[in-house]
Amino acid sequence: MMQPRPLSPRKTVQLMVIVTILAWATQTLLSQWGYGQTIEIRCEATIDGSEVTLRQLCRWDQSSGIDARGDLVVAKLTSNQPVKQVGMNEIKTSLKDAGVNLTTIEFAGAASCAVRQSGVDDETFARLIAKDAVIETANASEPVEAPAMEESVGFPEIRAAVEAVAITTQPAFKKQLVLTRALSVGQKVLASDVVVQALVENGDATTPEVNPDEIIGALLLKDMKRGEVLAAASVKAAPLVLKDQFITIAFSHNGQVVETVARALEDGIKGQTIQVRNEATREIYKVTVTAEAAGTVNGSTGVAFTE
Repeated sequence: MMQPRPLSPRKTVQLMVIVTILAWATQTLLSQWGYGQTIEIRCEATIDGSEVTLRQLCRWDQSSGIDARGDLVVAKLTSNQPVKQVGMNEIKTSLKDAGVNLTTIEFAGAASCAVRQSGVDDETFARLIAKDAVIETANASEPVEAPAMEESVGFPEIRAAVEAVAITTQPAFKKQLVLTRALSVGQKVLASDVVVQALVENGDATTPEVNPDEIIGALLLKDMKRGEVLAAASVKAAPLVLKDQFITIAFSHNGQVVETVARALEDGIKGQTIQVRNEATREIYKVTVTAEAAGTVNGSTGVAFTE
């Protein structure tokens, strides 16, 4: 039987060089073709002109093949529409039309990017973006444009988007608040941490309608990942009064409202009755929390006892 001839040191080095070159060439081509790339969608962007490019909407590794598509125009703003909510589906459509293979790209970050021209102030931006909200659907290829509506009290951009979802197609959709980034237990949920999505109805009639006022500003009860749906059971109300904090208390005296300062003896959320102590008189009052570091004395005097 013929025995294989061992490679000479020179042949071994040549083979190693060839394998290295092939590996490098393969990695370079995959990068240029967009394989294995991650595109992170920004939450907000401000532009000077009218054309909204992929680079302004997203960020990625500058060494990747996607960088060559950075100047791709995804949307346009006008003087009549200086604000626009650009959703993930619109970005995907533009990339697909440009010949990019979407199956090799992973999207991260926000579900949509709120874009404005540099001349739009914060107040106008919040008002207009609420009327141009894009509701990303879980099982749809196109975003659903929310109709314009009047401003509402509280968190206008979130509340308006929730109230503006029109359920007119089948299958039925349910309005939900979805996290745009991971949050840890005890963190406060901000308006920028959530996006409104219309998810396919699973037939669970016991699921309550989403209420942004119960979510925004509340504290998480557990660690949650980006993309998870927030419910009332996911959060607890943030205390407006903390133990040992000095707060302003108001009570009625001879037909007039009198205010003084007292030390809180316990934490309290809005509407909760807590005990506070007047450090000068050592009197203990029962107070209903009405706002941050503020409350109203219960009853005529509200004095529980004196230390």
